[in-house]
Amino acid sequence: MPVSEIVARYREVLPELPEPREDAEKLGKDIAARWKSKPERQSLEWWGWFFALVREHPYLMGEVEQWRAGLAWLVCRANMDKVLGGHYLTRDQMGDPKRAQGEVVRETKSWSLEEYEQMRAERAREQAQDKSG
Repeated sequence: MPVSEIVARYREVLPELPEPREDAEKLGKDIAARWKSKPERQSLEWWGWFFALVREHPYLMGEVEQWRAGLAWLVCRANMDKVLGGHYLTRDQMGDPKRAQGEVVRETKSWSLEEYEQMRAERAREQAQDKSG
């Protein structure tokens, strides 16, 4: 299992979120369990897509509360299932008129690999511009 590569992808896609501080052995076991749980999760592209999905949820990014999701929280089975199952509202959903009417909205944006790669490229350009001045 490419645990260190998954941690690196987390840091790359979600640098605003807390640095992993959990017991490295436990974190590695949780990542390995999620990796083995479904065939589609057995690629770094899927993990990049998952972290890009997390970015679309203001609550998980700490934009709604003072709490922010961390890697150990995200790779906990129950929490990953909640994120993937649409338990948290996305930015688009928070502006949805249904939300204003008090309806529960549980749809999530599904990112394609191409969209994810485009987001990565844009983020890399932004970071390069930030460093250059």
